[in-house]
Amino acid sequence: MKGILCATKAVTNEEYRQELAKKRIYYVLIIMVGVITLAITYFASANGIEFNEHLHGTFAGMGTGLILAGVVLIIKTQMTLSSEEKLKAARLNNSDERNMEISSRAFRSAALIMIISFYVTALIGSIMIAERLSQLLLLNMIVLLAGYILSYNYYKRKL
Repeated sequence: MKGILCATKAVTNEEYRQELAKKRIYYVLIIMVGVITLAITYFASANGIEFNEHLHGTFAGMGTGLILAGVVLIIKTQMTLSSEEKLKAARLNNSDERNMEISSRAFRSAALIMIISFYVTALIGSIMIAERLSQLLLLNMIVLLAGYILSYNYYKRKL
């Protein structure tokens, strides 16, 4: 399975090497989001802000997971960059048109599933939990759809 953001148009190993170097910036950002998540979670607990124990554990786990994922991705990228054979194999695998089409279709399917999930959660949440929850979920659904429409039109003109 290919990651959502793994496709590349790089033709040479040097172009792909530059792309991987840029991706390391994103991996550092993932680590920073994890650290911020942990900091906010523990800051809230330490300052007596009412925080459900389950949510505390959830956010602490998410923060830790983001940190670990970022570190693993940086190490994996460094290992790929250290070997010409691994670099070439990764470039060919990530630039394969079939893999890119599969990833694209999978992403569209996942977006549809997420929209359905948001709708069902908003419907059930409005009945059982709170009005605000359903409003937030519906807003997220609208943002996702608007983002897709804007992105689609942008890339239609660009490509």
